[in-house]
Amino acid sequence: MADLRFPREERLKSRSSIALLFSRTSRGAAHEGLRLVWTASPEPLVRGVQVLVAAPKKQFKQATVRNRIKRLLRESWRLERGELHLQWLEAGTPKIIGLIYTGAANPSLLGMRASLRGLLDKAKW
Repeated sequence: MADLRFPREERLKSRSSIALLFSRTSRGAAHEGLRLVWTASPEPLVRGVQVLVAAPKKQFKQATVRNRIKRLLRESWRLERGELHLQWLEAGTPKIIGLIYTGAANPSLLGMRASLRGLLDKAKW
């Protein structure tokens, strides 16, 4: 059975790693209001990946809307990542990933999962 947790070790919180994620060396893709940015991690990671989830305050003024969008993004990642993190861990190529939602204000979980699945398929890791 697949590991469907989203543990603390998989969350990106380090300021230096976030700065690295948004540097010019990172790569990105977009699909249906969802943007994916990634780069290789300079250090080994416990789970093979760390994920940053964001919804821009400039676009979503109310905190409750932003928090709901971020909660849906985390849930979508948890369900759609499959075995990617295990593949990166075994290959020794850990990734830092940023998921930024810029679509409609009231997304559904099914729509978010479909967008994320499209992005994960489209991304050239």
